[in-house]
Order: sequence, then C-alpha cells, then structure tokens
Amino acid sequence: MQLVSLISLVFVAASVACPLTPRNSTVQVSQRTVGPQHRWAHHFNNEQQTFYKWPANENGVSDIKYCFHDGETLLAVRHQVERAWGIWKDALGGDWGSHNGHRLDFHELKQDAGWSQTCYKYEGRKGWKEWNPDVPADTLEIRLTTTDTPVRHMFTSYAYTPPQFIDVKKGTNNHMQIVRDAYDWEIAHELGHVLGLDHEHQRPDRNFNVYFNCEALAGYAEVKRLANDDGIEMGDVCENHELWDKYKDRAPLFMPNDFATDMFPWEITSGSYDPYSIMHYYSSTYAQRNNECVHELDKTACPLMKYRTGELGPNAPMDYITPNKKPSLRDIEGIKALYKWGSVD
Repeated sequence: MQLVSLISLVFVAASVACPLTPRNSTVQVSQRTVGPQHRWAHHFNNEQQTFYKWPANENGVSDIKYCFHDGETLLAVRHQVERAWGIWKDALGGDWGSHNGHRLDFHELKQDAGWSQTCYKYEGRKGWKEWNPDVPADTLEIRLTTTDTPVRHMFTSYAYTPPQFIDVKKGTNNHMQIVRDAYDWEIAHELGHVLGLDHEHQRPDRNFNVYFNCEALAGYAEVKRLANDDGIEMGDVCENHELWDKYKDRAPLFMPNDFATDMFPWEITSGSYDPYSIMHYYSSTYAQRNNECVHELDKTACPLMKYRTGELGPNAPMDYITPNKKPSLRDIEGIKALYKWGSVD
C-alpha cells in the first residue's frame, strides 16, 4: 500500500467559515505530495508506515464504513453526513466501478437487523464510555462538537489509520468531528480530508495566486499584544507555525496555522493553483470583521482575496473568494487518481 506521511494531529479550535460562521480543521504532517501528472495535493508517499489510503476490499472497493459516537450524534447529523457524501458521489459520477473510474463507497455501519451501530456502547448511568466491541477499530467515527466555545469546531483526521495502530481505549484514529448546524458542503470539505486531500490555499505557491492578510484574522490584536511583550514580531507569528503554537492556548480564535505555507516541505511538479477546490478557504474565513468582509467586500477585512491580474501585493486588484460548495474538476481528478478503479494500493 502507498503510505501517508502523517506524523501528528493537532486538534485546535479551528474554523472555516460559511460567510457568517467560521469552522474547520487543522493537522500537522511531515510532507505533502502533489501527483506527478496532477495538481491536487494529498498526503501519500512510500516513506513512513503511519497512514494509508482507505484500502480496497475483496471486490476492489474502498468501502469506508462510519459510525456515530452515540445516539445524540446520530440523530443530530446523520442526514447532513449522508447529503455531504452525496455531494462527492454526484461529482464522481455516481457509484464505484469502471464506468465512473473510482473505487469509493461510504456508508453507515449497521447491525445485521439493519439497526445503526453506535461507535460507543451505552452503559446506563455510566453513559457512552467504551468502544463498541461490535464495531471494527478502523471505522470512521462521527463525533459531535458540543463544547460552548466562540468558534465552531470541525476536527478531521487525514486518510486511513489501520487497526494495528489503533488503541480503541483511547478512541479511534479515524474520525470526523462536526458541529450540529454544519452545512452539507462544509462536511463535504471535511470528507475531502478523510480521503486524504489537503487545503489548496496552503500550497507554497499560494501567495502568487491569493493575498493572505493576517491582520484581518480574529484574535490578531490580542496575539500582537502578547507577542510584543515577548519581543516577537507579528509577521513572524503569522508565518511561523511554531510561534503560533506559543499563543494558541491563550488566543484560540487566532488561526494563522490554517493558512501557513511553511509548515511542510512541498514539491509541486505540475499543475496550476485551483481557487475553485472544495478544499480552498473563502475570503471571510476566520475574519475578525466578518460583516465588512462579506457584505461590504472590504478587502482589508478579509483574510484571503484572489488576485485578479498578475499584479501582487495589498494594493493589487482583487476579487472576493466565494465558498466552493462542491468538488472542482481537479478535486475529482485527484480523487479518481488516488482511488482509481482496479487499483489496490
């Protein structure tokens, strides 16, 4: 199997916004790869035995089974998850097989009688405490974010962790944590991570295609005060994820790491930047002055703006980046290459 070079997951209060309500996920990896004949970014190489593509079964299908953490989660987000997969399935042309060129399937794990299998078993007064022994350890767990925080949590693991690397006493490594009111397309973005896709706007050539305005991020002023007390320049904090780690607990709203292009060594072999990818953030993501960015199109209030011409910099002509609510053609090209029908890696 091809292996994913993924060293550690960092779970933070993250956000990719629909225009008015931010959310999303962040991960740290050791290397990101771009396919030699494609421009899509993913996490797979042959160097470290840590994470894999979702494997093909005896029928040649990567059958991604998921369960809900508990009964509350099932009732809260079941239909959103189904519709989110429907977004990918429609974009892929339909079901797996040679006719559509991919091997992916995605469905809820059920008991033989057709009842849902929750990931954790219910133990009366103890609640949902232990992993359900009837659920395979490598099942994708759907969790519900219930913590009352100023941002909407969406945490997603990348790709697939096989059972030999999983201790279910600590929970599965394959998981997607979403909010109760998530839009279908927001969950579809998270499913892109489940399949192994990266954020498009974290490509190293990002700054030649879109303008990143760190000062427009929520929490910037608070972190600037903390950094000044430490004698650290904010430009360094915005560009260096290790410096961001220093302040993330004290300023959870400030999320420059979800835009960082310096976190990983990349190799871009071909292909152009894709602002239409479902894995690309839109202009108001994490914006401090969200209303001014969304409704007044004030580019100084938007963390991300797309360059209109070849001119670069804060004074260049720019356009607002709207939410991408379905996979782009290049997203689909990437997924069909990673999970090509007839392949077993």
